[in-house]
Amino acid sequence: MMKNSILLKVLTLVGVTLLASSGWGFETNVDSEIKEADLTISKSSNTSSNDRGGDLTVQGNLAVDGNLTKVAGGNDLPTTDTNALKITTSNNSVNNAVEIAKINFTPTATGKRVLLMATGHGNPDSTNGGWYSVQLSRKIGSITTAIGKIVVSQTDSQSHNQPFTLLHLDAPNTVEQVEYTVKAWSGVAGTVGGNWDFAEGVKTDSSDRALYKPTIIALEL
Repeated sequence: MMKNSILLKVLTLVGVTLLASSGWGFETNVDSEIKEADLTISKSSNTSSNDRGGDLTVQGNLAVDGNLTKVAGGNDLPTTDTNALKITTSNNSVNNAVEIAKINFTPTATGKRVLLMATGHGNPDSTNGGWYSVQLSRKIGSITTAIGKIVVSQTDSQSHNQPFTLLHLDAPNTVEQVEYTVKAWSGVAGTVGGNWDFAEGVKTDSSDRALYKPTIIALEL
């Protein structure tokens, strides 16, 4: 009887694998265990496709022995235009700041904390340099909220790139999609700080600028 039970579990697991690989759905009420192996749920047979991903529905309790983590990173803002990701003296406060990095992130559960990390660099085009301010922002639906500290970078010479780093532990308290952005403006406390380029590299073409634009990472804890 014991051997038959083990055999049934093995056959069930094999059947689950075959059904999943064939793109079919399945249900089972037989206990199964996967050890020292990865289980991938995919809607696309092309592993390099951008539409990878499937749905896992659990009716009951889901126990995870380890960490269940979600990570997103990058910068969804385009740099196809050489004028993209730049601020001028007219962008002189947080109210008319320019988005220089953006990602969309959906928390897996209400109450989850999200660690935000952003970095980049600005290049002044003024002979005397200048200063700029950056801050993180959160948008849920139509509501936008400034979050975290304001970081200021300053230089007294032209073409002297000034880096920035932002860290913030956020509590969005939602399972809706959250838009996180890095906003930059010229100067600090109402004082204008010159024009800045946040995607300037060795060259000025769009492909080169894409390598130098700021990045933002969201890590669910």
